[in-house]
Amino acid sequence: MKLGKAFLWGLPIIITIGILKWLGDTFFSLWKPFLETFHISPAIEWTLGFILTIVAIILIGYIVEITLPIRKVFKKNKIIQILKKNGSKSVVLVEYAGDFALGLVTEYDSVSKIYEILLLSVPIPVTGQIIFAREEKVQVTGLTATDLMNQLTSLGFRPILQSLRQDFLNFFKRQRHS
Repeated sequence: MKLGKAFLWGLPIIITIGILKWLGDTFFSLWKPFLETFHISPAIEWTLGFILTIVAIILIGYIVEITLPIRKVFKKNKIIQILKKNGSKSVVLVEYAGDFALGLVTEYDSVSKIYEILLLSVPIPVTGQIIFAREEKVQVTGLTATDLMNQLTSLGFRPILQSLRQDFLNFFKRQRHS
């Protein structure tokens, strides 16, 4: 496993462990004065504090699920819908602001021959900007959406230019003939 990928896998796990430890310490400090009134052994006190902490976390989870249904957010996420709908045909190379960018096709209007393309942000590709490009400014690549996501989350450490060489050549050849 490469260093960058290992870092990106390890970081959220460490952050999660830290948050859980902080939650456990915070809740246990809340329960401790209540539990000391019963004059029980420290082992039982710790066990009850742990159980009450788990119950509190579950209750908070239920409250969050009721007030902010996370599943609905993911169902409405346009990126996930695009990947399901278009699959590997959705990754394009687009001429943008004098340079080139990789993006996901969200819509294509065959009458006006205009692509709606989502240019994802780096390093966490959940936001971005939508651009509209004429067909002659767009080249469908051989990349899969997974390749694009891996490139974006690798912070540029994953070489991708070699796999795009033929797409660039096709784009420039088409530009000369138009």
